[in-house]
Amino acid sequence: MAVKLLQLNFLYTYYYMKKTLLLTAALFAMLFTSNFANAAGDEESHFGIGITAGLPLETGYTAVIGADFKYEHFLQENLFLTGRIGFNYIPGKTMDFFGYSFSYSAYQIPFLIGAKYFFAEKIYGSAEIGGVHSSVKVNLFGLSATASTNGFGFAVGGGYKISENIDLGLHYAGYDGFGQLLVRGGYKF
Repeated sequence: MAVKLLQLNFLYTYYYMKKTLLLTAALFAMLFTSNFANAAGDEESHFGIGITAGLPLETGYTAVIGADFKYEHFLQENLFLTGRIGFNYIPGKTMDFFGYSFSYSAYQIPFLIGAKYFFAEKIYGSAEIGGVHSSVKVNLFGLSATASTNGFGFAVGGGYKISENIDLGLHYAGYDGFGQLLVRGGYKF
């Protein structure tokens, strides 16, 4: 019975994960296609990658570790339109429960669009909204189960442009009701 439930859960998760990734790919394709047509020769629009680390603001989780891909399209002086997709791993705790190991962890795949505004030459603020795919995995008595959901996500924060290609940001992210305080180091191409 437990194996059958795990198989059904896997199929359900696979179906919605595939649907979420296809929707995200379509969103980014529309964003990039329309923006490249408008930004031909514009050196200020760019792709980037980032590494994220932080603290979950929920009880029972220890840290957040992640990475993302980001696109920033120049709109006007100091203002950029942003699109981002990432992956965050959130390890939980491992405990002994009557001689058995009990552990849990989570991961999230946020896909967000938003704006980034430079208040000064190197200081910026940003806000993003979108969706997030979240999963939690629980291991108990040698069995494991996974539950997944799709929900609303947002991030608000700011940062400092260290050099032409490197920036460091701090933001609060609320992904499907799961709050996190995150530091992001980014590199733009």
